Amino acid sequence: MVVKANKLIEAAWKSGDLRYKLHAGQRKIWETLLGASSKLFVVNCARQFGKSYLAVVYCCSKAVSTPKFKIKYCSAFRDDLKEYIIPHFEAVLEDCPESMRPKWVASQNKYLFPNGSEIKVIGLDKNPDGLRGNTIDLIMLDEAAFVSKLKYLYRSVIIPATMHRPKAKVLMISTPPESPDHDYTEFALRARAEGNYALFDIYQNPMLSKEIIADLIIEAGGEESTDWKREYLCEFVVDENLAIVPEWRPDYEMNTPRPEHFQFYHKYVSMDLGIRDLTVVLFAYYDFIRCKLVVKREHVVNGPKMTTDQLADDVRKIEKDVFLGYEPYLRVSDNNNLLLLNDLNIKHKIHFLPTSKDSLEAMVNNARLWVKDGKVEIDPSCQQLIGCLRYGIWMESRRDFARSPVYGHFDALAALIYLVRNVNVITNPIPPNLGKSRFEHFMPFGNGAHMELGEIELAKSWGISPKAQIARC
Repeated sequence: MVVKANKLIEAAWKSGDLRYKLHAGQRKIWETLLGASSKLFVVNCARQFGKSYLAVVYCCSKAVSTPKFKIKYCSAFRDDLKEYIIPHFEAVLEDCPESMRPKWVASQNKYLFPNGSEIKVIGLDKNPDGLRGNTIDLIMLDEAAFVSKLKYLYRSVIIPATMHRPKAKVLMISTPPESPDHDYTEFALRARAEGNYALFDIYQNPMLSKEIIADLIIEAGGEESTDWKREYLCEFVVDENLAIVPEWRPDYEMNTPRPEHFQFYHKYVSMDLGIRDLTVVLFAYYDFIRCKLVVKREHVVNGPKMTTDQLADDVRKIEKDVFLGYEPYLRVSDNNNLLLLNDLNIKHKIHFLPTSKDSLEAMVNNARLWVKDGKVEIDPSCQQLIGCLRYGIWMESRRDFARSPVYGHFDALAALIYLVRNVNVITNPIPPNLGKSRFEHFMPFGNGAHMELGEIELAKSWGISPKAQIARC
């Protein structure tokens, strides 16, 4: 029996069919990968599934079955290589026949196979350039949702490296990121729309009993917790413990019609200045009757590319368009670059008031209360601001916002916070006599000593003699 088993294993290795090493759930992923015809394929996979082990098995299968096959196996972090990636390779290769067993070359972080194939393992946090090369047949991005600058790596490194290999494949396999603003989300959603995507949640893992899954639900914080939804159901959700504005709802994203009294309402421009990050300018008005802050437009500039002249020109143009030529009631900005604000004021006659600041968390809490009460409406065109509200997260210390490859330092959200802090909710901007004639207010006719012909006729229609009305005046 042992001899027969050894022959079956040897036959499996020779054919490259290593499914015997996988459980039924992993085999479904294997079959999905084999059927992938597109250059990029994304597998969104739950924790506790053994996806890294599966990825290693798949790469070894390709290496032994296809001579001179070049593979780059990439992990988000170099420390992961020693911790579990290389141990997975050792476990998979344990029963590989000697004639096919690869040699590990530590100096190059490569497995070299006798048939000329090779698998290079790379920790992308320390060696992103390890993806470069002219002969690559397969790139496996393990835990792609934790790879920094994933979009840059794909567009600027991976695509050029595989353009000379028409059949080259790029496989991303991962659980969703802590915040959906990560590049991986964009790749996953695009792949799903194009049919190059597969999802395997915890319930598709046959190795876990109902009792184990029930324990995992409890450990994750319950079925409604973000940990459970993200880590085990593979949903793209923001960690509720790190979300900056967890009260935000898609219902607040709307194209609000211009109100009747728009000309009188206070208009606001709020700016968060960035050099390393983004500069974001918001254009809004406060609807006094409905008690709503309505953001109609955003303007986003990459910090290093911004010039004062261009910024001033853009602000003026957008103000004229959004506010219909009415001057803003207030322009407000963060106070991190007073020289630039002074330049806008003196040179361009655009005055921004530096906002006063409490602690960051106190200012955020104030904005959260406005959102919770439904007092903020954002036009759908403001994608940067909406993204910050949906996906903005704190650093673990909660001393500052985290950084995002898509939304920078969540600068648009900072601009909204300054805006909320400075809105005048007390003053009624609508004139008290709006829509009322002076007759309804019993205001003097002329100078009180005489009446125009039309005024006499109007007084008569009210049943008041002209003399009596003059006396009343």
